[in-house]
Amino acid sequence: ITRHDIVWHRVPHNPRMPFCFRVIGLPGESVEVMDAGRVLIDGEPLDEPYVSDGWPRININPRMRYRWGPATTPSDHYFVLGDQRLNSYDSHAWSDPWVPRSMILGTAIIKCGSGATALLAEKLPLIRLGEPLVGKRPA
Repeated sequence: ITRHDIVWHRVPHNPRMPFCFRVIGLPGESVEVMDAGRVLIDGEPLDEPYVSDGWPRININPRMRYRWGPATTPSDHYFVLGDQRLNSYDSHAWSDPWVPRSMILGTAIIKCGSGATALLAEKLPLIRLGEPLVGKRPA
């Protein structure tokens, strides 16, 4: 598992429900999320060209803006976030933010849609549907 991988996983607080998020924090790293959803790893800004600033904008809740951390990712665990940072129920929102390696089911290789895409398909272009995820890591 490497940074920027999109993984299918379970979480301790809801082991029956699979989630799909992007790996941000690796074991041993300090993770901090700033107000606009921007991430610092060990104090350095993380390049994340895939992050949406709230798209779709019609679904933004101003109370969803947040700061998180800094906190150190435990051994054999990961910190995961959604690309729609301000609309995502991910590590920053869970009482235990860490995903154990043992609960990772696999990595995604193609984009099939998201809850927001499915719910708002009649209002939004589906330009990213079917887009390959392999090779999408920033340089």
